[in-house]
Amino acid sequence: MNGMEERVAGGRVVESDPHTKKASPLHGLPVDVLLRFTPWLGRADLSQLMTTSKGLYDVFLPELIKGAGTILLSRILAFHRFLRVHEHSGAPRVRWLNRFEYYSSHVHPFVSTISASEGARVVLEILGRASNLNLLTLDNVGDFDADQLRAVLSTLLRLTYVDLRRVKMESHQDILLDATAPLATVRLSLAMSVPNYAVATDPSPMLRAHMSSTTIETLYLQNVQLTPQSGPFPAVRRLQITEYYLSYGRGAEMLQTLFPAAREIWLFNRYLDPEFRYRLERGYGVASEMEELRKRNREWQLAHRSQLWPSLKYLRVDGEHAAYALGLTCRVDRLEVLMSGTEMRLLETLFEEMRPRCFGFYMGGGGGGGPISFYETVPRFLKPIARTRIVTHLVVWTDDGVLAGLTLEELMVSLYSGKWGINHFLTDG
Repeated sequence: MNGMEERVAGGRVVESDPHTKKASPLHGLPVDVLLRFTPWLGRADLSQLMTTSKGLYDVFLPELIKGAGTILLSRILAFHRFLRVHEHSGAPRVRWLNRFEYYSSHVHPFVSTISASEGARVVLEILGRASNLNLLTLDNVGDFDADQLRAVLSTLLRLTYVDLRRVKMESHQDILLDATAPLATVRLSLAMSVPNYAVATDPSPMLRAHMSSTTIETLYLQNVQLTPQSGPFPAVRRLQITEYYLSYGRGAEMLQTLFPAAREIWLFNRYLDPEFRYRLERGYGVASEMEELRKRNREWQLAHRSQLWPSLKYLRVDGEHAAYALGLTCRVDRLEVLMSGTEMRLLETLFEEMRPRCFGFYMGGGGGGGPISFYETVPRFLKPIARTRIVTHLVVWTDDGVLAGLTLEELMVSLYSGKWGINHFLTDG
């Protein structure tokens, strides 16, 4: 490059021509030093740096491939060629692949030159030779042949993170059956033919080989129905369930028996069934139904004290009504609620029962959101906080731009006056 050649020797990038007058400041640095700053470089910067010399190219190429990032269907053939998957001599680059995210459903069919099934076949060729892969995301598992995918997943012995989406349980429920990798994080999103979560599929058949696993600490489930037979998962500490259904009146029971070690929980959308939510949002009389649901949950907890969570580090739910109906009796250090903010009575009850040190709520920008609604909304939440004197940390997160141009000085003076008991305040938006 520029009349000179460089190479890696003795663990350093060196010039083959020692009489060259002009050299990069990186020349002569030990390889381990060069590799220390690669995590701070973007892919574009790393690629540009690699073009400056053969020595740096040799050092940084494996690092570039390790975090290959997102590959779309339209680029999968080019990526396959770049990795030299079929090379039996020399050094096929696919062996350096650590992270692979493949998206086939985000590409317009007229943009891609190959079909989704052909793209899946190419992906399987890559995965079959990616022996050092740690993280894998497939955004449409339905594109893959179930038997071939099952066979390939069984060979990925270093896999710790797997994200499988649009899984068709009727055809793909066995794809993880032979996987023996030490999975630490599992994300499953099941395909749904109709948006009725009361008839959603139980994901446990897909995970039956891993129910007793001591390595899966983080579990994300979407479009699922959980039953008493859906577990248990004794090592899961972080649980996120989105678009789900729990048997009526058995939410607290199933969560605590299926995930006894859970400490951080995110429950979003559908703990209260759509009809309940529809009537609730329109002011129809559903208070008695919510109280009945809460009563059943609390009765089970009173009768099974030995099976209860001692405490939770974090709980996020999609509304104060859902949190109230769930009726958890354990202490929660941080409680976050996506809420309408209309039921301060319920909020007071949650504070008294869960005794959260930190409380957070979401305030969107739609429907007149902005500085005015911010000043109106935050004080409304301060009243139950002041009455219970339990919450000391308040977090408000908003859509981008909601707080633009907002002066918080007056509000901050009020918050820290001691009147409300708040000594930490954080906004995110």
